[in-house]
Amino acid sequence: METDKRLHRRLRNYLIFPRIQLELLVPAIVLSLAITVALDVSYYFLFAKVIMPLGLPFQPELTYMASGFLVHLLVVSVVVMLINMAAVSAAMIVQTHQILGPLIPITRHIRKLVEGNYDSELTIRKGDKLHVLVEDLNELTKRLRQESSAQGKK
Repeated sequence: METDKRLHRRLRNYLIFPRIQLELLVPAIVLSLAITVALDVSYYFLFAKVIMPLGLPFQPELTYMASGFLVHLLVVSVVVMLINMAAVSAAMIVQTHQILGPLIPITRHIRKLVEGNYDSELTIRKGDKLHVLVEDLNELTKRLRQESSAQGKK
């Protein structure tokens, strides 16, 4: 039970905005699938339409070996496609996590600024993207704090 909660929490931590992450992930998976299918079709036509008619039909054992090789090649291609799709999925989830993850603290920080709270400073994880935006928001917070304190002295 505890392990299920940990796994669920890990997934929730990486799937910060699942809809957006899936919208970015699906085209990459479809492209990977399309490339694999195109390669498989080209393998088939290369063997079935080019190599086989070159004289192999007159040698049954070679024909059997060539067709077995073609089947093996297609199976390996499908396995490679599945591994590729898993790797692309993992990479996309990590990348979107690093890009979308900072949006949560950035949004909270902006809400504080709108409420007039200029005391906080925004920080994000070292591996996250959007550090330039965070630095600019911290500079904005600093200026707003200075302006607010200057108006308070008047």
